[in-house]
Amino acid sequence: MPHPKPRRLLGAVLLAAALVLPMTSVAHAEECKPDDQACLDKEANAKEAKAIEEKQKKNEEAAGQADRDIKAAGEKLKECPPDSSSCTGRLTGGKGAAEEKGLQDMKDTISSNETESSDNAPRP
Repeated sequence: MPHPKPRRLLGAVLLAAALVLPMTSVAHAEECKPDDQACLDKEANAKEAKAIEEKQKKNEEAAGQADRDIKAAGEKLKECPPDSSSCTGRLTGGKGAAEEKGLQDMKDTISSNETESSDNAPRP
């Protein structure tokens, strides 16, 4: 029997948690009395768990997209023979694309730089 992939196993666990969490939060949906700290803590924990669950879902979606992007890039690289700079240059945006991006990044950095005024110039 093959071992399940960790990512699939994690997805199954999160799916199960996502199905169980709404059922438990509905059971605790009653209003808490202002002095009932245990009830207030449960409500806060439920809200925090929901926020964490949403973040995890977004992270899983982003990881899935990254996996697809990496796979697509790998397929494109298979089209290029080893050590073919012209082919890899075409895949990465053409000749000099990296240099142009680096130059533009440096220009952006320099233009956003704000110098502090200094009062240390020599006086005549």
